[in-house]
Amino acid sequence: RAVNNADPDQVAFQRDWDGLNRFCAHNAIPPPMARELRRYVLETKQNRAADSRASIYAKLSPTLLQKAGSHINRSLMEFRCFARVRDVLNGDAFVIALTLGMTPKVFAPRDVIPNGRFYLITQGSAKVRREILGPGGYWGDDDVILDSPKLPLAVATTYLHVQAITRKDFQELRKAHPEAYKAMQRVVRWSAIRQLMLDNYREKRDQQILTRVKNSKLGLEMISASATRQ
Repeated sequence: RAVNNADPDQVAFQRDWDGLNRFCAHNAIPPPMARELRRYVLETKQNRAADSRASIYAKLSPTLLQKAGSHINRSLMEFRCFARVRDVLNGDAFVIALTLGMTPKVFAPRDVIPNGRFYLITQGSAKVRREILGPGGYWGDDDVILDSPKLPLAVATTYLHVQAITRKDFQELRKAHPEAYKAMQRVVRWSAIRQLMLDNYREKRDQQILTRVKNSKLGLEMISASATRQ
């Protein structure tokens, strides 16, 4: 009997790649746009492979899932935001459950990132509020934990790879880890208050700068008008 040693993930990717090429040819997609589409498919290649293996998690016992999760997601757990959570909670169980509940996503440059999720950047960059965040940057924690939906505030500035978890999935962690969830609420609530104070300060500062600029322009116009009359 013939044995097929082909990598299933590579076979699936090649099928999608061929389908994309047929799609571009059939719809007479202009070459620049076709290159953008192919770039995106390439960027999402690893995510597709991860999705194909995610179903294995559901077949493991809770103990084995925690052991496997700490190994599989060890690179994620090294990010600063998770190290901070582990310090607050004095343990890894909640963080392991959180990382196992996250899914990889890829956004193209200039994509507006939808709210309602916690995002952790693993590759690329995004503009969040007024800051450019790179790998290890995160946002949306107040959204999923404090249930305070906001308008989208983030825009991808490059091809952006993130790990994300929805508000609904995060709330499921509350049932299994109630004490850890309460501790996280306290931390995130203080961070949200601090961010609000910072945003208010920046808004007032910008308004003051704008007022000074307007006043200086008005003064220059008055001086110019006076000089013209003389």
